[in-house]
Amino acid sequence: MTTQKNPALFTSTTDQWTTPQNLFDSIQEEYGLFDLDAAADEFNSKAPNFISKEIDSLKTPWLHDNVWLNPPYGRTLLHWSKKCIQEIKHGQPKQIVILIPARTDTRWFNLLASHSSEIHFFKGRIKFGHGLASAPFPSALIVLNSVDKSPTIVSFGKVVP
Repeated sequence: MTTQKNPALFTSTTDQWTTPQNLFDSIQEEYGLFDLDAAADEFNSKAPNFISKEIDSLKTPWLHDNVWLNPPYGRTLLHWSKKCIQEIKHGQPKQIVILIPARTDTRWFNLLASHSSEIHFFKGRIKFGHGLASAPFPSALIVLNSVDKSPTIVSFGKVVP
């Protein structure tokens, strides 16, 4: 028996999904000013400091307090998850806020979730970039915190007030 998969559910033409500014502003209002964007370039950085693809964020220490991460949404998400956990365990940064696809069936998502202080699922799909079309996947916001070790807060719908 041959099964057909809908390719739109598993791939996309890019692994770069620029965070919509209005969404980022709301997230930053809730979680404070970010001092590092761990996966950006000079055109899409959301913080005063950023780590570019050329510098390789997966090999560079994140020596800032409040880190924003909207990583490339490809096969490297497990590596990004491990890097986030490694950095938060070292206590620098104090907080990492991560915008990722809500792929609860993946190893990388469950790894991040198991170390999170908060998980927020967006209702509907985010319009990334210039907001011309919705993403082909649902999204979640995961917060890792090296200071607050309280149990995970999970919400669905509106992520920020």
